Amino acid sequence: MPIMFWDNLRFSIRSLRNNPGFALAATLALGIGIGLNTAMFSVVDGILLKPLPFAEPERLVQVRERVMKRGGDPFPLAAGNFYDYRAQTQSSDVIAFKTSPFSLILPNADPERYFGVQVSEGWFPFFGLQVARGRDFASEDYRPGQDHAVILSYGLWTDRFAADPAIIGKQINLNGRQRNVIGIAEASFDYPGKARVWAPLALEGENRTRRDLHNLVVFARLKPGVSLEQARTEYAALLNGMVQRFPQENGDKQSLITPLLDDFTGPVRPALMALLGAVGFVLAIACANVANLLLARGAARQQELAVRVSLGASRGNIIGQLLTESFVLAAGGGLLGVVLAYGAFRAFKQFAPQNLPRVDHVALDARVFVFAFAAVLLTGFLLASCRRCGCPRSTRTGH
Repeated sequence: MPIMFWDNLRFSIRSLRNNPGFALAATLALGIGIGLNTAMFSVVDGILLKPLPFAEPERLVQVRERVMKRGGDPFPLAAGNFYDYRAQTQSSDVIAFKTSPFSLILPNADPERYFGVQVSEGWFPFFGLQVARGRDFASEDYRPGQDHAVILSYGLWTDRFAADPAIIGKQINLNGRQRNVIGIAEASFDYPGKARVWAPLALEGENRTRRDLHNLVVFARLKPGVSLEQARTEYAALLNGMVQRFPQENGDKQSLITPLLDDFTGPVRPALMALLGAVGFVLAIACANVANLLLARGAARQQELAVRVSLGASRGNIIGQLLTESFVLAAGGGLLGVVLAYGAFRAFKQFAPQNLPRVDHVALDARVFVFAFAAVLLTGFLLASCRRCGCPRSTRTGH
């Protein structure tokens, strides 16, 4: 059996080499179809399918609220509601952040502006992370007036401070205020939004109890055994209690609990799935066109196949030869498709919109190559099925 396969493979390659126009047209059509599908799958996989790079990401949700009489659009939480949720919930652990740009002012240098956030207690442990160097925020860092500590991203530490370990424990000028650098985040962590600086969210007085200023992005980690529906029920009950106590600020509000991955990718999911379907249709058209070429070529080869049958070739031999040719074409299209997919991938990384979520997770990795291999096999089977249906009658009947 292996000898027959290698004989069929050599004959298929020689036959395609003798028909370069046909081989080039078929390979190019399949390569474009497989390449587009492979490139598009890498985007869909990186943005929609890969889990978030946090500990147990399936338990992470975003907590928001919406006012139905204003159209029901979700919005961040006010500090008063956030601290009530945090104190009363039994189903989850809750954290929050708000954006806070920082201007780094170093001696004999112009100020440099970096994106940063102020975070509530437990920020890094919430994501299952530890500070790479130095220490994490402690409770005293959140006391108003004592919130001088900051943690720098690994990128900022290496780019601006040359990875100097002595920076930990020193003061730097951020927004005209002296801040103590207490730690360096892990190299892989820059959430949210390429953050370069994390500082404590230290609210007091009216700023802590306000329910009309919705500026806190809130996440929750469901506790083990707690389902999404259970969490939604509990948060709805907690919000109902706030409505009773603060009807003016919370009237007609509804809580909205969304899996964090869905929340990240929700706006782009329909468009990406539509594009994936569109390139899948392109591959189907390519297969149909190549199938027509194969059928036309098969009709022209009837005399050749009839001679082979008369010389003793069995029906299985003929079908095996045709199937091998189909898979050789699919493999050639797959190799060309991977090359085209790499070019499309490089173009995507260069021109992808800046607001596209999780674009850094798009990669030509093992998962993508497995998809490309599966596409080659599927294409080969489709072409092989067509070849079997288009076999000359003499080979199908065995005489």
